Amino acid sequence: MRILRLRPTFRFAKLRQFSTTANTGLGDQILTELEEIWKKGKAPEKFNFSRDIFDRHALHRPTATALWFDNGDPSQDRKWSFSEVQKESLRSAIFLRNMLNLREGSPPPYVLTILSRLPEWCSLSPFFPEFGFPRLLHPQKDENQRGEGSSHTKMQVLYLHLSAIRVGTIFCPGTTMLTSEDIEYRLDASRAGMIITDEENMDKVDDAYRGLVDFGLKKVVIRTGDKKPVPLKNDWIDYHSLAETISANEIDSFRHLDTPSDQVAQGYFTSGTTGKPKMVAHTHSSYGIGHYTTVKMLDLKETDLHWNISDPGWAKSSYSNFFAPWTVGSAVYIHQMERFEAPKVLKALSEKPITTFCAPPTLYKSMVQETDPNLFKFPKLRYCIGAGEPVSPEVIRSWQKNTGVVLHQAYGQTEMTAVDCEISSKDDSIGIANGFMNIRIVDDAGKECPIGTEGQLALRVKPVRPVGLFKGYLKKGANGPELDTEKNSSVFVGDVYLTGDRAYKDDSGHVFLVGRADDVITSAGYRIGPSEIEASRILLFTAAGVVSCALQSVLQTHPSVVESAVVASPDPQRGEVVKAFIILTPQYKTIAEKDEAKLVTEIQNFVKKHTAPYKYPRKVEFVDTLPKTVSGKILRRELKRMEYEKGKK
Repeated sequence: MRILRLRPTFRFAKLRQFSTTANTGLGDQILTELEEIWKKGKAPEKFNFSRDIFDRHALHRPTATALWFDNGDPSQDRKWSFSEVQKESLRSAIFLRNMLNLREGSPPPYVLTILSRLPEWCSLSPFFPEFGFPRLLHPQKDENQRGEGSSHTKMQVLYLHLSAIRVGTIFCPGTTMLTSEDIEYRLDASRAGMIITDEENMDKVDDAYRGLVDFGLKKVVIRTGDKKPVPLKNDWIDYHSLAETISANEIDSFRHLDTPSDQVAQGYFTSGTTGKPKMVAHTHSSYGIGHYTTVKMLDLKETDLHWNISDPGWAKSSYSNFFAPWTVGSAVYIHQMERFEAPKVLKALSEKPITTFCAPPTLYKSMVQETDPNLFKFPKLRYCIGAGEPVSPEVIRSWQKNTGVVLHQAYGQTEMTAVDCEISSKDDSIGIANGFMNIRIVDDAGKECPIGTEGQLALRVKPVRPVGLFKGYLKKGANGPELDTEKNSSVFVGDVYLTGDRAYKDDSGHVFLVGRADDVITSAGYRIGPSEIEASRILLFTAAGVVSCALQSVLQTHPSVVESAVVASPDPQRGEVVKAFIILTPQYKTIAEKDEAKLVTEIQNFVKKHTAPYKYPRKVEFVDTLPKTVSGKILRRELKRMEYEKGKK
């Protein structure tokens, strides 16, 4: 295997010689350097994650595994080393630079991607269809091995994110679940220079761009290789036909753009629960350096094989499939499941040497409902964490009982890297803030709340702004995206950034989330957070303040409930009342068909028994599905909107 000797241009610390630090791995040394930056609260003038972090692993650990791809057939697992990933991402970077005519000093263009859950989100890689896997990544294969791995014909692109960073373009990922209207909104807001997708999504992109004034968008398609390519139309560019012309000499002589650390590097459209998606701007340092806290949250080591289940269109994928593992030098595991079903996930955890695992709480809940104890024997798994929504204590306890592994809670937003908290001894808390992000609980004016009093979870940004905090929200401008002054001024209040999440602290410093500020229900003068009913907390007070806090999952512990969402419903007497939308188990669906009113009363009494009576849902509706964002978060605002539309009628 030929190894590139592209030496990174280190610019962000004085500690540079990996080999001079005895008994310290490269990943540990990098973390030490990033920790110093966090402590100072000031990023270096220039920073490029691909050059200054990833390429150090490729230089000093060239044969270490960077990516492990699994399509469900153990005989066809594929692994790529750091040097192999580096080489192919350089090829892709040259493609981007040439196609976008990039010049130093010119405004960085946005590159949108609409790609599947395979390794495509990372970089573009030429495809070798007769082998069934990306070319150049397996130079050892000989003629007798052709045809192996044919099930990998869906592998189209690898490591695009690395490539975009190398040349200073702004990476803007999207999920294949986006509609043409969604794509049109993103194209219009970003004024993207390029969009990259596969053949299945070309028509959606064409429909989206047709509704806009032509601004010179370059449309690139990645051919899958598993079927005969259709003729291209409407100015589409075939990636592989151009990428294959890039020579080894061009790759060897590649020069990175010396990117300013405060230059925008990523643009994420948030899948929030309120309003149209907001465009969140992150810089080369806010995610590239900021995800030091995510490494710590995930407890990653360079010897780990990390599996994170998330769609490449989410910021969570950048969190845990990209920045965090490749900062410390962990290998990333990706499974080509069409759907993440509990038995299949448990099987992979038991058969593969996965050491760290991050998944949505709903998946953990599905897994602990499996009854076969043999599914929970994991030889290598040492650390698990849930992210995206709160994990109920019942699931946390069941997971630990079944696996012997503690299930931790994570908190972060698209707008920031993971909030670094000490691991909590209270399984309904996100932990105790350890100082890198100065967590405050404040009122709407930014004034700190007393212990035990609910307020907005906020981060202090003055006098030292957290390295991992976003640059700001963007809006459509005359010449491309520009900072949204009005929106930013609503979240940066005084000395703090308001996250929009409701929370409180107890007297031991533990932080407890309540719910989104937008979702709070006001009924007859009472303020009620949805999670107080979906998962209600009981506070025990003394004269000194809160001494303990226990989470009693109310609706979720009723045997009839698969999933629930609680919203405000208009009421002429109380202003608003609590309404619960509930997905029933198959058994209770049958019961509801016979006597729905009886089941409603049973659930209402159950809630009254386990939480304050004023919080019980005065209205209950059984549904088959709940509206969700592309990242799986319940769209309570949509349910609330429907309730208020009914109220008008």
